[in-house]
Amino acid sequence: MKHFATISEFHDFAQLHKPQHPLLSVVDVGTVPHREMKEPVSMVLDFYAISLKRMQNVHVEYGQHSFDFNEGVLSFMAPKQVFTLTVADQTKAIEKSGNAVLYRVRTGIAWRDLPERFGSWNTVARRFQRWAQAGAWQGIFQAVQEPDYDWVLVDSTTVKAHKAAADQKKRASRRSFKP
Repeated sequence: MKHFATISEFHDFAQLHKPQHPLLSVVDVGTVPHREMKEPVSMVLDFYAISLKRMQNVHVEYGQHSFDFNEGVLSFMAPKQVFTLTVADQTKAIEKSGNAVLYRVRTGIAWRDLPERFGSWNTVARRFQRWAQAGAWQGIFQAVQEPDYDWVLVDSTTVKAHKAAADQKKRASRRSFKP
């Protein structure tokens, strides 16, 4: 079993360039060099991984479930989870596409520690809570269950709110989010 304590260790194993930051890395799965896998490879990561990728001819066992990436998959993996990669047919090539975000949370970020560029931590925390109570996050996750992977992109740098959106405390309780 391969154990990766740091994102840098994973980059070395995957023959990728050194990550620009020790706590965060975005990987283009299509650029990861192919490794011979005659036997199943089990791995454990000490960091989070969010992936939206497609891998032809690869099966993944995660917990007691088996998945293939042929149609693509959106996965969220917490640290210390064991997963196993297996090549389905050794005579066929592995085709890869997609992206993965690897990130390490040292202590778990408290709202008060949120970087200033996101605005007031209290405003962000309250907005997050209101959206969760209104079902916004559930709506987003349901909307991307079976997306056309060529067109899916959620980029918070392009999401803007009107300045009046910051003061919706009294009116927000009467409204619900409809995706």
